[in-house]
Amino acid sequence: MDIEMQHETWLVWLPLAVPFLIFSLLFGERILKHILRQREERELLRRAKTQSTDSGPIIRQRRILKQCSNCKNFGAILPCRDAAGRTYCSNDCMYWVALGPVDFCENCKQQTTNISTGDIIRHNGFGLRFGDSKSRCTICRSVEQRLWYALFDIRLIPRHRYRVIYQTPEQFYSRRFKS
Repeated sequence: MDIEMQHETWLVWLPLAVPFLIFSLLFGERILKHILRQREERELLRRAKTQSTDSGPIIRQRRILKQCSNCKNFGAILPCRDAAGRTYCSNDCMYWVALGPVDFCENCKQQTTNISTGDIIRHNGFGLRFGDSKSRCTICRSVEQRLWYALFDIRLIPRHRYRVIYQTPEQFYSRRFKS
């Protein structure tokens, strides 16, 4: 009787376990990469928060609409805050203030040319835009991104690949990869 009960329990749980095993086989590597990338970004964020800078007076903001300490954008919720109490609209703004202006490292300079993207203009979803970022350099914090022609903010025609260092969410330095 006991063996039959165990066999029936196993048959009940088997249909629930199969989709989980298939999901982990298909997406396990992608999830692991995402976890490692988040761990790396948390470490960079921790280092940026602990380093001191001479970026001016520290103003603690207790208003409903706060201002980013780097790019001066206003927002009701600014997700990043350093140890001194300054608020930022993104991790890029906080890194820029905490670590200071950064140039491309020698490895990134060897992979790229001096050609930049110039002005990226997009109006009502039409124009140029960057795609998803691929690899982040641990030395200079630059990311690899591809420039696309977009229609209704949908990427249609790929252009060149670039190394990009963001100063603010809208301002960046870029260098085109060698062909």
